[in-house]
Amino acid sequence: MTARRTVLAATPLGLLVAATANAAPEPAGEFGNPWMANLVELAPPPPVPWWPPAPAWYVVAAILIAVLGRLAWRVVRRWRADAYRREALRALATIRRDRRLTKIPELLRRTALAAYPRTRVAHLIGEDWRQFLDESAGMSEFQQSVGCDLVALPYAVAPPDTAAADAILAAADRWIRRHRQF
Repeated sequence: MTARRTVLAATPLGLLVAATANAAPEPAGEFGNPWMANLVELAPPPPVPWWPPAPAWYVVAAILIAVLGRLAWRVVRRWRADAYRREALRALATIRRDRRLTKIPELLRRTALAAYPRTRVAHLIGEDWRQFLDESAGMSEFQQSVGCDLVALPYAVAPPDTAAADAILAAADRWIRRHRQF
């Protein structure tokens, strides 16, 4: 048995008209509007594609490429600028292996001439040379006993003892690695 129900319906002119309609019976145990039971859910739109990106991403990518390019350029420039330092460390390793300590002052001088202008380094001797070595690397070892041994090293008749030799080699290694270019 169907129930008859009076429903107000709007006409295209906006007038309300009373109409009778056969109402569907309320199913037992269901809640909500029985008229909505026949509605079909709308299909969701397709997902937003990843490509092509929004125009702002092109700007971000261009900035990122520019920053990475600049960073790579600086790394390569620094690598090339430190070629003399790597060569000096290889020569120091050879000196250490062969125990030819008399070559250390010459190696330090060649390294300093590669890093600094000739007018600043070439005329330095004795105390001025040791002070330059310490100041350029933020050290104090060359103005102490290591520096005295370093100055006398090319003219020494007998090689220095093992402790002094190791101290000179360590100071030279630290200077080559740590000196700053002004």
